[in-house]
Amino acid sequence: MMQRYREKTKIIEAVQFNPDDLPWLECVKMQISEVTTPGDAKHYYIDTIGSGRDILQAGDWIVKGVSGTRHVCPDKVFSSLYELIEVPLD
Repeated sequence: MMQRYREKTKIIEAVQFNPDDLPWLECVKMQISEVTTPGDAKHYYIDTIGSGRDILQAGDWIVKGVSGTRHVCPDKVFSSLYELIEVPLD
């Protein structure tokens, strides 16, 4: 007989990145590069274990996974996967 199952959920910690909101998390870095076309010469990133560097853009989320590693998640993806819960942080 078939039974129904719900996918287990996990609780993560995250913060939405805005370069104007200071101070940043300690994992956020900024690199200033020369610009050959008009635009912002500031590039934001976090160092990660798997990919080395994840580029951050305003509105992206910095997600801390269950193992403690951090990665970048675009707002559209984050909004479709996660919802805010009222659980105090440890």
